[in-house]
Amino acid sequence: MLSRITNRSLAVGSLNNLQASLDRSQRLQEQLSSGKVLRKPSDDPVVTNNSIQYRTEIGVNEQYGRNNLDGQAWLNTADTALKGAVDAMQTIRGLTVQAASTGGNTAESRRAIARQIDSLKEEVLQSANTKYLGRSVFAGTRATDTAFTADTTTTPPTYAYAGNSAAVARRVGPDVDVQVNVPGEEAFGTAGETFAMLTRLSDKLKSGDSTGIGGFLDEIDAGLGRLKDSWSAVGARTNQLTALKDVSDTRIDSLTDSDNEITSVDLPKTLIEYNLQKVAYESALGVTAKVIQPTLMDFLR
Repeated sequence: MLSRITNRSLAVGSLNNLQASLDRSQRLQEQLSSGKVLRKPSDDPVVTNNSIQYRTEIGVNEQYGRNNLDGQAWLNTADTALKGAVDAMQTIRGLTVQAASTGGNTAESRRAIARQIDSLKEEVLQSANTKYLGRSVFAGTRATDTAFTADTTTTPPTYAYAGNSAAVARRVGPDVDVQVNVPGEEAFGTAGETFAMLTRLSDKLKSGDSTGIGGFLDEIDAGLGRLKDSWSAVGARTNQLTALKDVSDTRIDSLTDSDNEITSVDLPKTLIEYNLQKVAYESALGVTAKVIQPTLMDFLR
């Protein structure tokens, strides 16, 4: 049985085809303007899922990078503090050697050396109480204003450690945690023994007594050894974080390239397709105008 094709059905079919052609042109135009193949997830669910996985992993690695930079800032702060403490302790050692000489020192010159040692001891104490973003870098995980406190109401003053030995760590890779702090007692001695020792040394020099001054050198060397060991540990961890940051950045670049490869348009190819589609649409528009003849209503207008 033959079906009759009316002018209306012919017009509707032609318009639908034109609209579909126009939609294809618009889709290609959007791809060219955005640079991306996907407009919505339904365009290609597989590509969309892969892109989501890539971007999720990129986000994870970017967070590793932020953690890494924060950890490096912690370690850089500790590095500066420990360097200052080492320099001060080395100066104190030189002054102690000078004070131990019985030939060229008077009681007054030893008291002058004691005042220098007191000043340097305060520098070491300030280094021990260094803060990063309001937190003491040598107090472990304990939230305290100062890692070491001095009780000046006693004679001689006593020192106490207000922190703990817990590690402050940063997650900088898959199952990779790096400690970014140095517990204060590792660097400055249990219960602030470095400060107590320097106080005893100063008091002895102030008294004018030169006997036994040389015996403090062993204690100073022990304090210097603790500081240098902690300083070396900070340097090693900084190098570790730097290497891991390079790995994380490389991974981000690789993932970004993979995501762009599946989601970005092939510009030359898409541009050619768009131009071909535009020509096809314009041709179809002209043919349709000729195929659909004017109706009686068009003549009666």
